[in-house]
Amino acid sequence: MTKLQTILSCALMLTFAACSDTVPDPVDGAVGDASRDASRDAMALDMSRVDMSMACPSGQHRCGTTCMEDQANTPDIGCSQGCGEACLAPPAHADASCSTEGACDFTCTGAWMRDGDHCSCAPSSCETMGAMCGTPDDGCGTPLNCGTCSGTATCMSGMCACAADAAEPNNSTGTAHDIGDFNDSPGVTMDVSFNVSSATDTDWFRADVDDAGLDGNPIIEVTLDGIPAGSNYDLAAFYACTGGAGDTSSCDTGSSDNTIGHGCASASGGSLGEAVTINTDCDHIGTDDDGTLFIRVTPAAWMNTCANYTLHIDVH
Repeated sequence: MTKLQTILSCALMLTFAACSDTVPDPVDGAVGDASRDASRDAMALDMSRVDMSMACPSGQHRCGTTCMEDQANTPDIGCSQGCGEACLAPPAHADASCSTEGACDFTCTGAWMRDGDHCSCAPSSCETMGAMCGTPDDGCGTPLNCGTCSGTATCMSGMCACAADAAEPNNSTGTAHDIGDFNDSPGVTMDVSFNVSSATDTDWFRADVDDAGLDGNPIIEVTLDGIPAGSNYDLAAFYACTGGAGDTSSCDTGSSDNTIGHGCASASGGSLGEAVTINTDCDHIGTDDDGTLFIRVTPAAWMNTCANYTLHIDVH
């Protein structure tokens, strides 16, 4: 073959190769169209599967590409909308918790308040804590100076107070200290000594009174003496007839006070003594005027003292 023939042969081959790259698409229904339609159908099926997996049934939530049962809100094992992993450790001064939406959260403790993604402290004062003495923590790790107690009282839990005496607890009628039985004939007298242990302490006492039926109805005289200097204690005594029938007792010394049955109150002021007198009358059929005597000692002013006061009770 001559050089010219070789060149013509190569040119012809290149022409056929170029033509093969531009072969027209088959007509509708040909193999090429079917292949492309199948690809599009497969892609649509895959997309539908993805869309279906985005929504979970009620009581479940999505974790990755699967649905997971909602769990209890327990930070140690993950909250209800978590994926089975414990919540991350909370910031300082906070406890791990779950939000209302079931997501991991945290709650600041004590005096610490939430400030974005951490907790900041709002310190308390002696006044807001109600502390009158001592060095309580302000809630943020710093001790406060709330003062000291004068007199013989000591600081107990931020309050100036005395050790409980033998009559405590006797801060209400239900826990009143029983001082025994009294009768009016031949009559009974008794002295008892206790202390007011704090500015909020109220002392209650009780006694059963027996009307012996001689010498008229029982007359009850109570005095309060030995009030510590600088303090001011008030006194009240009450008489409740047995059975609650027809109580017409009267207050002969002091101011009438019928908080319980019928009684008297005395509030002279300062460290002066107090005195009350009750003339009992239960108005029963006959002469039975039995009843219960209640006595109350209240500090109108307390000067941090543990010194005793004295009650003198005379029933005749």
